[in-house]
Amino acid sequence: MTAATPSNPVEFWSRLGNLNGRKLRLYPYQVAWMQDKSVFRITNKSRQIGYTTGWAMEDVHTALWGHEHCNYIATREGLAKEYISLCRELWAGLPQEFREPLIVDNSLELMFAGGGRIVGFPSLPGSVRGGPAHIKLDEFAHVRQDAELFAAAVGKITRGDLRLSVASTPFGKRGRFWELYENIGGKHDGWSRHQVMWDECPDFSPEKLKLIRDEVDEDTWLQEYCCAFLDDDVSLIPLELILARVSYELENILPEPGQTGELYLGVDIGRKKHATEIVALERRGGTYRLVWRRRMKRVSFEEQKATMAALLRRDDVKRLAIDSTGLGMNLAEDLEREFGTGKVQSESFTSQKKERWATFVRQVFESGRIAIPEDRDLMNQIRSIHRVATDGAHFRYDVAAGEKGHHADAFWALALALDAGREEGYVADDIEFIDSGGSTEGDPLSDWVEESLGVEDYLEVW
Repeated sequence: MTAATPSNPVEFWSRLGNLNGRKLRLYPYQVAWMQDKSVFRITNKSRQIGYTTGWAMEDVHTALWGHEHCNYIATREGLAKEYISLCRELWAGLPQEFREPLIVDNSLELMFAGGGRIVGFPSLPGSVRGGPAHIKLDEFAHVRQDAELFAAAVGKITRGDLRLSVASTPFGKRGRFWELYENIGGKHDGWSRHQVMWDECPDFSPEKLKLIRDEVDEDTWLQEYCCAFLDDDVSLIPLELILARVSYELENILPEPGQTGELYLGVDIGRKKHATEIVALERRGGTYRLVWRRRMKRVSFEEQKATMAALLRRDDVKRLAIDSTGLGMNLAEDLEREFGTGKVQSESFTSQKKERWATFVRQVFESGRIAIPEDRDLMNQIRSIHRVATDGAHFRYDVAAGEKGHHADAFWALALALDAGREEGYVADDIEFIDSGGSTEGDPLSDWVEESLGVEDYLEVW
C-alpha cells in the first residue's frame, strides 16, 4: 500500500470504495461500527441491512493497511465462502494503485503481498484455534456450540491490539449472544454494544416491509427484524434442543433418485391463509435427516397434487403421510386411489393423534436421532409449539396464543413425516419433559453428521 492510504477505514472506503461497478455508500451504523475501536464489540441487528458488507470493508482495510490477520466465523462453510467472495469483490473495486497483489486466493482465504490475511471458517470451536487474529463471529445466536466457540475466539485475540466482534439476530433468551448483549449477571461490562433495527436501513422500502410483515408470524418478525429476545420457557422443544440438532451442511436440496436412502414425506395442507408444507426425511436405520422442505402458499390444489404425485412416483419415496382434515380430504383420497394405501398414509388431525405425534417429535429430538438444516423459519415453527394441559388427562399441542402468521404447518409436516418413517413396532413412551441443555454428546447421529461435515479433514487443512 502507498503512504497515502487512509488509515481510517471510513475515509478509505468513502473515497475509494466501489462494489460491482458502483460507488459504495456507507450507512450510519456501518460508520459507527468501523469507528468503534473497542476490544469487545457486539451488535443486535435486523436481517438484510448490509452489516456483513460493513464487516468485509473493515477486514479488507485491516488486511491491506494494517497487514493484519482477520478471521470470519460463519454458521456454515458456504456462508464463509460468500464472505471471502465479498472481500475479494471489494478489493477488486479499488483503484489499481491501492490493490495490493494477492498471493493466496481461494474460496476460504485471501492473503496479500504485505502479509495481511482474511480467512473464513465454519462455526466449529476447533477451526478457531491457531495464530492470533481479529475475530468476527457472525449470527452467533444461531451457533450450536456457542460457549466453546466463544472461549476459543477469546484465546485468539489475547496478544496485541486484536478485537473480538460479534453480531447476530436474536434467537431467544438463551445462549452466549443473549448473555453478552444483555449483560446477564453484570459479567460483561467491557463490551461496546450496537443495535440496528430494520427501519435504520435506507434500502428497506415501507411497501416491501409490509409484504414481508404480512408473510411472517409475529415471533419471526420480532426476532428477525425488531431485535427482540423472546421467551422460550413453555415450548415443547426449546431452542437449545433445536440448535443441538442442526447440521449446517444440509442445504434443503431434494436428492436425485438413487442418491439417497429411504425417503418419508409429511404434508400439512393449506391453501389461502396458511401454506401447504411438504417435508422430506431420509431415514437410515433409526436416524433421520430433513433433506428437503417446500412451502406452497396460494398454490392451486391441482399443482399441489401434481407435486406430490411426482414425488410418489420415485422408488426411494417409501411413504407419504398427508393431512386429510378439511381441505386435504380430496387430495388425500385422490393420491390414495392412484398410489395405494401402502404408499399414501391419510391422517385426520385429532387431539389424541397430535399428542402422539408431538410426543414422538420431542423424543426424536431428545435422543439425537434427527438432523435438520439451518432453516430459521423451520426452527421458529418447531419452537412455537406449546404443550398446554387440558381439563382432562391429555395435553393440547398448538401454537402459543397471540402468535399469528402460521399454525406451525412445518412442524406438523415434520411430525407426519416422522410418523410415516417410524420403525415398525415402535411405540412412543411417556417422557419426562426436561431441559436438555442442548448437549450433542453421545448422539447416535454424531458419526453420520461428522462424516458429512468433514470436520477432521477441514481442520487438518487449516
